[in-house]
Amino acid sequence: MDSRFPVLFTKRLCLRAMTELDLEKLFFLRIDPRMPNYSNREAESKEDTLEIIRKSQELFQSGNGICWAITTIESDDLIGAVGYWRMNQENFSGEISYLIQPDYWRKGLTSEAVLEVVRYSFGELKLHVIEAFSHRLNDASRGLLVKVGFEELGEMEDGYLGFKLDKSNYLKRL
Repeated sequence: MDSRFPVLFTKRLCLRAMTELDLEKLFFLRIDPRMPNYSNREAESKEDTLEIIRKSQELFQSGNGICWAITTIESDDLIGAVGYWRMNQENFSGEISYLIQPDYWRKGLTSEAVLEVVRYSFGELKLHVIEAFSHRLNDASRGLLVKVGFEELGEMEDGYLGFKLDKSNYLKRL
């Protein structure tokens, strides 16, 4: 993997590396009471959030993952995140995850970010398969994955559904 972090652009978004300057925005996003909490996680501390940022940097440096801060073209302020906390280079696969501030829900921005990351992943990262998981009660996330082209695999554990998008099916949709 190239040692320079890839900055991606869409019509409305910039996807860039997360930095410690994103701490406040990411912290408030993760504790926002409007965010679904299907994992029953406790409210996080700023130290926990800082560790997430550092982990994203370590994953990129090691080649085992890549996570982008989602910002708008107009502002460099983090409004969400998208990327791979798990990548398997031997199997050319990764598990995508995403979150976005509730103020930006239902505007197509998460789909836009995920589509750009999928495009980049099948091209530059040479992935063959992308997996995702969504809680069965999270209709918006499930709908986003289907819209992007993911195939639902069924219920896994703890109420989560598995999804898969392989490169050949993605290319057929273009």
